[in-house]
Amino acid sequence: MAKKKQATGREPDWKSKWPRNGDRAAWMRCMLQKCEAMADDDDAADRAHLPIEHLAKLGHEAEAIRWVNRFLKRLPRGLVL
Repeated sequence: MAKKKQATGREPDWKSKWPRNGDRAAWMRCMLQKCEAMADDDDAADRAHLPIEHLAKLGHEAEAIRWVNRFLKRLPRGLVL
């Protein structure tokens, strides 16, 4: 008879640890970290579109471009133009 694995009651970091302040840039970075934790590369890149766009609109263009490059590297070369 196999033993059941006991739950620790703690969620993984990517499911929790949302910022506790009203800084929208911090929220967008947190959303991007959660997208980065996704296993499906296509889905992660698709969901990262919105926070990257808003991060750029908040005046963090260089950081947004770094995030774009980060997600493009995850995609197969055939999909990236």
